[in-house]
Amino acid sequence: IQAVGFDGTDDYINVGSPPIDEEPFSIFCWISINGASAGNKFMFGNASNFSQAFGLYATGSAYHLRFESGGTGTDVNSTAADVGSNIYVPHDNTWQFVGVTLQTDGTLQFYLNGVAVGNTASYPQAYSASSNYYIGQDRGGSYFKGLISQLSVYDTDLSASDIAGIYALGRKNANLSSSYPTNLIGYWLLNPTHSTPDATGSNNILDRSTNSNHGTQSGTVGFLGTNDGTPAGTPESIIVREGL
Repeated sequence: IQAVGFDGTDDYINVGSPPIDEEPFSIFCWISINGASAGNKFMFGNASNFSQAFGLYATGSAYHLRFESGGTGTDVNSTAADVGSNIYVPHDNTWQFVGVTLQTDGTLQFYLNGVAVGNTASYPQAYSASSNYYIGQDRGGSYFKGLISQLSVYDTDLSASDIAGIYALGRKNANLSSSYPTNLIGYWLLNPTHSTPDATGSNNILDRSTNSNHGTQSGTVGFLGTNDGTPAGTPESIIVREGL
């Protein structure tokens, strides 16, 4: 399924220090999750006390998008009270394209499947940090549980049309380093079946941007293959494929 699986306990990928320097920037990825559990689940975060992190916040049986910035742990969730849009991220094993942009005027904008779903003006300044970034957790050990694919970071606030265009490319076999390369400062396909595959071992999870911040896994990160895990055949002879 061209993705990496995280167990929510101790799995993450250390991708070094992409040159993320305050606003503006954009962070996007595809995720698939199964069920909701309490607490934060971060897809991408910094390891320092002045961390910034993008992920999910669970309220009961629902997930909202979440962004944190700064040592105080300031956060904004995509709920009606915070950004004017009561949007929930599905957790039913379907792929969702999620993202956030931080504009130069301090506007923080969330996106779900290529569509803007909420924003907040005058968001506190994001911090630049020289410490490492992680895929699958933040500095506090809030681990992501599920699948992540196609994680990209830009040092600009992508336009709505660009975001819709990236979503329209789909998840499988897309290559943003050729289709949307401008201002791309970090790009991890998380694809173990690519012609230059991502793999276990030091610096073997490739940053396909020009910055080469290749990642190293920690824990039991799962490298998943090309099959979508879709049952095939008649009800009497279902073949359960890899990925289910």
